[in-house]
Amino acid sequence: MVISKQAGILQFIVVTSSLLAVGCSKPMEETASRDCPDCPLMIVIPAGTFMMGTAVEERVADPVSGKPNANEEPQHAVTIAEPFALGKYEVTVAQFRSFIEDTGYDASAGCFVLGGGPNSMRVNPDYDWSNPGFEQADDEPVVCVSLEHATAYTQWLSGKTGKNYYIPSEAQWEYAAKAGTSGRYFWGEDDAVACDYANVNFRAIEGDPNWTLPCDDGYDGLAPVGSFLPNAFGMHDPIGNAWEWVTDCSHKNYNGAPADGSAWIDEENCLFRIIRGGGAGNDLARTTNVVRAGRPKTGTAPNLGFRAARAVGQGAAVQQAAATYEATQATTAWPVNSEAGKLFAENCAACHQDASSYKGVYGTDFATISRIIKEGGNNIMSMPAFGDQLSDAQIGALATYLREQKGWD
Repeated sequence: MVISKQAGILQFIVVTSSLLAVGCSKPMEETASRDCPDCPLMIVIPAGTFMMGTAVEERVADPVSGKPNANEEPQHAVTIAEPFALGKYEVTVAQFRSFIEDTGYDASAGCFVLGGGPNSMRVNPDYDWSNPGFEQADDEPVVCVSLEHATAYTQWLSGKTGKNYYIPSEAQWEYAAKAGTSGRYFWGEDDAVACDYANVNFRAIEGDPNWTLPCDDGYDGLAPVGSFLPNAFGMHDPIGNAWEWVTDCSHKNYNGAPADGSAWIDEENCLFRIIRGGGAGNDLARTTNVVRAGRPKTGTAPNLGFRAARAVGQGAAVQQAAATYEATQATTAWPVNSEAGKLFAENCAACHQDASSYKGVYGTDFATISRIIKEGGNNIMSMPAFGDQLSDAQIGALATYLREQKGWD
């Protein structure tokens, strides 16, 4: 994939007897099926127990702090007590189009542009799933979809088929991605064969003499689903191609995470959710079975898609928990009885949680907050640039308002 590092976003297994025969080079025998002609092809993931996250010695250093990536800790055992079905492939453009045409659902709220440096990363209102800024084939993964769009798609599948479809939990996703393996890559640790299994950035990066070239995956962008070898469960593209939404609220690490494979849903402040797997523009070192990031659930990007899950047996609890949460989500109102408050409500409120959350993510002094509002932040899906639509005076008023509301004095 030919994309600069700057342009990319982010960047001991215990098994039950049903998994003892799993190997990374020969997929287990699987039965794939569809519930309707335009439904995704589903495979059944067996029950089992695995170690979620990574041990400290296996973690990749964060490019900013230089320390092991703390959001993959602590490593902990998770038991998936019931089998569940998961998309063999990421949901495709054609499959998502069937949903749009059948329901008239509006998924055209714009999409973030990722090229041209951090200051140009912003929402383009002309881009959406049908036009992400580049041409796509029907069999490529649909992108520029938010978690809300993805959830609406699974609800459509449920109504169409009479079966319980949902967006998988983070634990279900990682369990399926690892497929009985314990390392960072389901194919092993040999970078030279990575191009057989994943569509990530294997190309040289101009000006970086330390960049290694283990292989060439043959694609300059997103690849048609099924272009690469699957893992032992028969799942394609758990690493690379498109980032994938999962249901869970965003948490900075696994302290307090459920051990039963269910989605980790908070009663409040769940506007940010988790994406997994990495994308075509991310380098291999940062694109693994365990890589994770938080994004606003309304966020979109031209490398962000999803994969559908379906309940088998008693597995309906994940969707039920998510649906209950969505219906009762608590929100904290930001005061709007000022010009700055109105500006905030119009431009920023949808991407912010309550006043006590995410304190200090970008720095809290007036100059830093003003610069982030004007130029955009390092989390491009929550902090686009407003310098071309707001005056310096308006940006200053917003910065003051935000610091006052969050107590950043």
